[in-house]
Amino acid sequence: MYHGSLVALITPFNGDSVDLPALKKLVQFHLSNGTHGLVPTGTTGEASTLSKTEYQQVLETVVSETARQRPVIAGAGANDPAQAIQYSNNAAAIGVDAALHVMGYYNRPNQEGIYQHFNALNDATRLPIFAYNVPPQNHY
Repeated sequence: MYHGSLVALITPFNGDSVDLPALKKLVQFHLSNGTHGLVPTGTTGEASTLSKTEYQQVLETVVSETARQRPVIAGAGANDPAQAIQYSNNAAAIGVDAALHVMGYYNRPNQEGIYQHFNALNDATRLPIFAYNVPPQNHY
């Protein structure tokens, strides 16, 4: 199900609002040009700046436009495992196929903490999980 080119979608804006018609055109462009899967609401999609309503609108639009033609992998990461679980379960209810999760972008736990974060996600969500690795920068 997951192979080839999985494209991180931008979230287009028109002024202060998400531009849903432009998002639909973007999705149709990728469907027409052979993209194998779409990844909305990740870091490229400005997920950290979207309101809850905008986040939901973006996922609903992408899921609706793809019409099951390609997998949709929702960016659902958060520092807080409970919030990440909520994002994943909300995305699952909208109809996405998988969730993309990042590990602590502001606070980085040790290896056991990383394991516990992803273990909690695995136990509490039904979606397949893609781990998005953003290695920490060690500046001394």
